Amino acid sequence: MGIPEYFTLETLYIENVEMTNISENLFRGLTINSELRASDYKLCCPQILNPNISADKCHAPADVISSCKHLVGDIVKRITIWTVGLITLVANGIVLVYRIGWNREIFKKAYGLFVSGLAVSDFIMGMYLLLIAIVDIHYKDIYVLEDVKWRQSVLCQVAGFMSTLSSETSTFFICLITIDRFLKITFPFGQHRFTNTGKKLSFTLVWLIGILLAVLPILSKEWEIYSSNGLCLALPFSSKYHKGWIFSFVIFVVLNFIFFLFIALGQILIFANILSIKNKVKNANNDKNRRAQDYNIAKKLALVALTDFMCWFPVGILGFLSLNGYIFEREVYAWVVVFVLPINSALNPMIYTLLAIYEKCRTI
Repeated sequence: MGIPEYFTLETLYIENVEMTNISENLFRGLTINSELRASDYKLCCPQILNPNISADKCHAPADVISSCKHLVGDIVKRITIWTVGLITLVANGIVLVYRIGWNREIFKKAYGLFVSGLAVSDFIMGMYLLLIAIVDIHYKDIYVLEDVKWRQSVLCQVAGFMSTLSSETSTFFICLITIDRFLKITFPFGQHRFTNTGKKLSFTLVWLIGILLAVLPILSKEWEIYSSNGLCLALPFSSKYHKGWIFSFVIFVVLNFIFFLFIALGQILIFANILSIKNKVKNANNDKNRRAQDYNIAKKLALVALTDFMCWFPVGILGFLSLNGYIFEREVYAWVVVFVLPINSALNPMIYTLLAIYEKCRTI
């Protein structure tokens, strides 16, 4: 219900006032001579104000991602989401087609099974990004009027589920790949390795745990995790603690940072083992060839650790500082969400499979 027609105010301060039913022309009939201050950016949108309240008189903090017209605020970020989403979807799609159609033997090895699982999880991230890009087009020019409807929709919950499932299972699979390579290089004669049952059990547990973590925010009636922002992400990037914020912080900041440390430690141990063996074994061409292959794999894993660092270190820092009430510029949050977070999903297929396919094609 709008404000009656006869009100004229010099100033209106409605900061720290929670308004859930923000409709078109909410301030119809109201004239404000000096300024309007609010906590929600939507209240300063032209679609919400009326001709008697100019936008330059309205002051509110900008949203991290969205604008009055678009789910994704500016053209550069919209192009970025489309670009990263398409690269992620196509690259991981090629990996899956290649492994299922031409390289099925790889599934007999733990490494091949885990890399294939990683491709599936990263493919889901590509689907999520393109879903957000399509929704942005659907709500073009009128997003502010559909913001609440979108964030509370089933599709937003599905998008949040996909992003969490992808990011967590991707991290889990990189951990498993690191363990497998460490065992392979440290125990080259197979004294310790993933058994057939062990690799299948690990593969299944990753998906079960990932699905559980992704579905918990949906099952909980009290949490507002996926609906706390327009991108339906569970990341704890806000000075305002929404319901379920602690869950987001524990999973995306604490747990993922621990996994990053585990992966980084694994890379250090792998390199240490390779250097140690290289100094001991200087004969036999077969040993040299095998060690060269192991060294190449270790370099790939180091690159994965670097991209993992590029992804989760900024997320962890922002999460910890947000916990202490530090407020970043909206551009920082925005670029972390649209570019830094999905960078692993776009680069993983190139590191693990596409470069190998390219090398094979060159030797044919």
